Amino acid sequence: MSQKNAMETLAEAAFYSPELARGLEGEFEIEEDGWGQGGFKAALEEVHSVQRTLVESGWRRSKKEERLAPYSHNIEVAVYRKQLKPGKPSQWIVVTVATRFGLVAKFKGMNRKPW
Repeated sequence: MSQKNAMETLAEAAFYSPELARGLEGEFEIEEDGWGQGGFKAALEEVHSVQRTLVESGWRRSKKEERLAPYSHNIEVAVYRKQLKPGKPSQWIVVTVATRFGLVAKFKGMNRKPW
């Protein structure tokens, strides 16, 4: 369970998502567990907002890599790929969203294929 409240979590996502979209390595998490009425919806909207930021920045979903992701019920995985510089390897972002008990969304940027 996260010790951050809703505002801290959403502010962190707003701060880190542009950095992730620029291709920096790292990770952050959006976790909703007991924020109160409407908290799940607000957290899910923030997850979608971050994903929109990625798409608007030129990141493309990699369906092939998504199919290779470990499977678990109630967990969705999205994999984004972008070649930042010609001739250089692609950067990858993995978004894992679990909704069984509240919402936990993990965003991880890396310079290698996820699996």
